[in-house]
Amino acid sequence: IIKQQFDKNKRIDILRDFFIDDLVEIPDEIVIQTSIENDEISFDYTTTSKTIVQHMGKEMMVNLPEIDLPDFEKPSYRKFDVQIDYPLYFVDEIVFEKPKTHRVSYLPKPFKAVEDYGEYSVKIEESENEIRILKIFLLKKCHIPINKYEEFYNFLNIINKIDRKLFIVATQ
Repeated sequence: IIKQQFDKNKRIDILRDFFIDDLVEIPDEIVIQTSIENDEISFDYTTTSKTIVQHMGKEMMVNLPEIDLPDFEKPSYRKFDVQIDYPLYFVDEIVFEKPKTHRVSYLPKPFKAVEDYGEYSVKIEESENEIRILKIFLLKKCHIPINKYEEFYNFLNIINKIDRKLFIVATQ
């Protein structure tokens, strides 16, 4: 749909604004799949990034892109219930090819948080040649009364804190 209606520059703007993290380059080839049955849009692409990897002497640090969670105001400002009219579901799989000159000295720990209104998980798999990080976030369709808002806000805050601290360190 995006490819048929817009020129290449506008497509890049749409993908950058709504779907693809600023830390990675937008590739020429992106497979976009949609499903009318479950209101789903999925993207499959391979890209590179010059900003995710930082070299510090003999160490290399890989900062993993964050999931773009919706913004909600602090509980002290919130006056009304929250209505989530449709679920938000993000799956982000990052495959990091291990350089032959380095060994992994730090990997984040797997993590899972499940609440009535959603869930978040981080799964890490390491093989000889690569590291796969699978991040899943689901915000369910739900109604959150004002007396439960602080709990909901804290759930999103925990996810943000965990997601910001996901990195890999490799040493020569």
